[in-house]
Amino acid sequence: MLLLVSGFLLCICSLASCQDDQLQTTYQDSLAAAVAQFTQSIYVHLAKTSEQENFVLFPLSLHSALSLLYLATTDDSPTQDQLGAAMGIINSQDLVKTAYQKQVQQYQNQTSFLYGNHIWIGKGLLLIKRIKMWLENYFGSEISNLVL
Repeated sequence: MLLLVSGFLLCICSLASCQDDQLQTTYQDSLAAAVAQFTQSIYVHLAKTSEQENFVLFPLSLHSALSLLYLATTDDSPTQDQLGAAMGIINSQDLVKTAYQKQVQQYQNQTSFLYGNHIWIGKGLLLIKRIKMWLENYFGSEISNLVL
């Protein structure tokens, strides 16, 4: 009986682990697809409108910055709708937070690629605690006061 219960629990744990792996893959795939779509959109816009023959583009940095702004917007506001449309297919706040959190954790384990965010807050401005927590926990951001 004990062997049967142990086997059953092992199956449940394996299934939960498999589901967690599948969910993490889904988050990473969603973020990758969104950044790819965003990159294509930005590249086409710059290629059509830039007077320069060459330009440098860092789409992950742009997308993560827009994501930070998107998370800080008021629900159902025109700004949230516009940023969501610009970000592409990943425009659920919960999905954005979780996908970036998983991706940043994966980046932290790599030695060939460094990823970072740093937010500077102007003198006299306060950061909402909820936003500060999101920046630190989901995006791995550092936060400092701007000194001029």
